[in-house]
Amino acid sequence: MTAPITATQAGLEAWLAAFRPRALQAGIRPETLDRYLPKVSLRLDVLDRDRRQDEFTRTIWDYLDRAVSDDRVANGRKALAVTFRCWMPWPPCLTTPAAPCSSRPS
Repeated sequence: MTAPITATQAGLEAWLAAFRPRALQAGIRPETLDRYLPKVSLRLDVLDRDRRQDEFTRTIWDYLDRAVSDDRVANGRKALAVTFRCWMPWPPCLTTPAAPCSSRPS
């Protein structure tokens, strides 16, 4: 069970006020902030969904048992081979399951 959401509009506004100087210091242009920050709104439904994600509600082993399977690993390897064929040769650890990874692609 997740904790109840206690977010408020005032809390969001305080966060936005604190965020703006950090964003400016990080190089985000004032025009960008002026254009987009006023459009930010408090969405309790989004916060609720965020807090109910499996990554945060299950134990690590339960999550991994559900998220990782032999089929998913095999499908990922196939996708890697197809998508990144132009980057070959891959180090052995990416193409051979049991190979150690001591080299990098050239």
